Amino acid sequence: MNDELLRQILSQKALPSIPQIALEVVRLSGNEDVSIEEIGRVVSRDPAIAARVVRMANSPVFGTPHKIGTVGQAVSILGLRTVCVVTLSSALVDGIDEHKVEGFDYPMFWSDALACALAARCAGALSGARQLEEAFLCGLLQDLGIYALNAALGRRYSVLVDEARGTGAELSAVEESFLGLNHADVSAALLGQWRFPEQLVESVRSHVHEPRERPSRGEPEHMMAALFVAEHARRVFRRPTLATVEDFVRHAYGLLGLDREQANEVLTYVQDNIRRISESLNLELCGHGNLSEARTLASEILARLTMESKDGADGDARGHGLGCVRPAI
Repeated sequence: MNDELLRQILSQKALPSIPQIALEVVRLSGNEDVSIEEIGRVVSRDPAIAARVVRMANSPVFGTPHKIGTVGQAVSILGLRTVCVVTLSSALVDGIDEHKVEGFDYPMFWSDALACALAARCAGALSGARQLEEAFLCGLLQDLGIYALNAALGRRYSVLVDEARGTGAELSAVEESFLGLNHADVSAALLGQWRFPEQLVESVRSHVHEPRERPSRGEPEHMMAALFVAEHARRVFRRPTLATVEDFVRHAYGLLGLDREQANEVLTYVQDNIRRISESLNLELCGHGNLSEARTLASEILARLTMESKDGADGDARGHGLGCVRPAI
């Protein structure tokens, strides 16, 4: 790895920092004896974070059917792990918002980040993962390195992104070829610098690499697999084509055991919740209409693949499309 470049990236002033209150919430959440009241008092010391915790608590992703009006209620209902994740998410959103990088596409960045976060949480839940809040947080943060590389290298990095998009090459491979590291390395280094748990750091570092085999439920590799699948779900929303949908469905089944119906559920979950989460975090996305159109097209492609697979299975048992990966659903 290009350690000199990594040090340059991590030392730049444009990077966000984690507020002391957020770090204190993380520390307290690891204490089995901490009380809900104590967590509530710490969160309430930052009005912006407190307001977002309450808004997130009222969202369908984290909340309940009952209206939550105070931080204390939010902590009581959500639990310490979820409040920790919401607090960190809120703090990092504020930090990035305070350090604007000229020419950086923030709406696209946050659209991708929230799509990954929601897809990781839903794919994790459908495949039996237990750390759903952590999967959401890792999905949200796994591409922080893209923001950091833009801030550090400017146009030099934008050229690499354009090349990857133009050729269809993996961005991480292009980055490694020209820079000696990739954005996942940078994301993980940032989380390590902020003293995130090692499992989360390694999950983020590994999200660009396909796991060699399907992990068992509950293993650390399970989250890594969910993040890899979430990355491919994000690509469907960015560019819904036969190739991106096939890749997503193949990885969802191969790594997490999700069938096509469940893969479709992941995409639906993202579409149904991305606007609500973006509003809770005060984030501007690249366009809700575009996401809806992408979801509709992806659904049509999935339906066609399923019909082709069924027809193939009824005919000569060889299958078509993704039928070679799994029998018809």
